[in-house]
Amino acid sequence: MGKIQYQIIMTIKESDKGSVYLATIEGYGFPVIVKRLKHGNRQVFEAIQELRSRQIPQVYLMEETEDGLLVAEEYIEGELLSDRIRENTLTEAQYLDIAKQLCTVLAELHNHMPPLIHRDIKPSNIIINSKGIVKLIDFDSSRVYKEDSDADTSLLGTEKYAAPEQYGFSQTDSRSDIYSLGVVFGSFSDFFSEAGRKRW
Repeated sequence: MGKIQYQIIMTIKESDKGSVYLATIEGYGFPVIVKRLKHGNRQVFEAIQELRSRQIPQVYLMEETEDGLLVAEEYIEGELLSDRIRENTLTEAQYLDIAKQLCTVLAELHNHMPPLIHRDIKPSNIIINSKGIVKLIDFDSSRVYKEDSDADTSLLGTEKYAAPEQYGFSQTDSRSDIYSLGVVFGSFSDFFSEAGRKRW
């Protein structure tokens, strides 16, 4: 595989884990996301390529470099679920549809062999596009489940949304994502509480 040739349009994020750019790459006539990950897990992105789910960004290219893993993936346009919750612009039917779609994409991830564990499910990693399709993004902390592993993480994930085992107590599995998804659903509670009061 040749080197990924890209031109940066803008920097989206930089941290001690790596950098994320909106960019163009040679041979593609549309913007993509380019990630330079210091500790990127190639197995994860290969699993995403196998899944080809419409609800997660497609991975176009990968390249192992001296300082980590370089990944070119689909740029998802839309609104963050965290913004929609804060702005209170979703209806009850939309909340229920979002919940259903999130359950569907988790089933796809967890039914992959071996299962793919996201490990950072939160409203700011969920995008709703113009057609109402829910997209789960940011697989930079994800892992492929290994049956013979006792523990896999230490202080990984986002505080409030991460399951206890993500702090090094045991191995993460599909239940870890389900825990995080439950916390996301809990963030819908203000809307449903207010809707319930109005009905009464």
